[in-house]
Amino acid sequence: MNFRLLKLRKDPNSPPVTKRIDYRQFCGVSANGHETAEVAEQDPFERVDGSSVKAKFDGGSAPYVHDVRRPAESEIVQFEFADRLQPHTEVAAIANELPRDRDILIHCKMGGRSETAARRWPKPKPAGSDNPDLLLPACKSGDGEQCHTLALKYVRGGGVPKNPEKGFQLMQQGCSHGYAQACFVTSQMWQRGIGTNRSASKASEYLKKACDLGHQGAMDAGECE
Repeated sequence: MNFRLLKLRKDPNSPPVTKRIDYRQFCGVSANGHETAEVAEQDPFERVDGSSVKAKFDGGSAPYVHDVRRPAESEIVQFEFADRLQPHTEVAAIANELPRDRDILIHCKMGGRSETAARRWPKPKPAGSDNPDLLLPACKSGDGEQCHTLALKYVRGGGVPKNPEKGFQLMQQGCSHGYAQACFVTSQMWQRGIGTNRSASKASEYLKKACDLGHQGAMDAGECE
């Protein structure tokens, strides 16, 4: 192993440092790990520290633990009691697979990604909103999220006869209504040939649409301009 010693000198044109930077803006979390009461009241989630979590477990609480780090990080260290590993950029896509009868504890390394995941969490759907007979009219009226939900049902055969081709058409329709997740999934369907023939160019086209709509997963794919 070889080393090189480099001499560094101050940039004479650099302005002097007179105060600390905004750590929340720089790192994605607040400098002291806490929010102001005004902001906390607006958040749809509760922040807890390690001691509070331990107290909950010791008291018999059994929340569903969702690790939103990346797989490579989990290989370094992980909690044995974690129920699921899914990066924070993908929480919206798997929200319907998570339990509704338990508290959900989201954790990462520093807290920033957990906060992002919690903010992206879809709002609970009202009773009956998964009914295919209600989803289709909503989809036709321009609700892209309902098109996406109904499309997945046809792709997987959930509550309706399995029909990937119809699911593909509905997913495209959801994208046309401006629902970013539908565009992202349509790209994957083109890529994998689900409900349609494979087409790399079409997959790229719909991935770009998802990018334009601000879909984080599409932007993480590295093909957004």
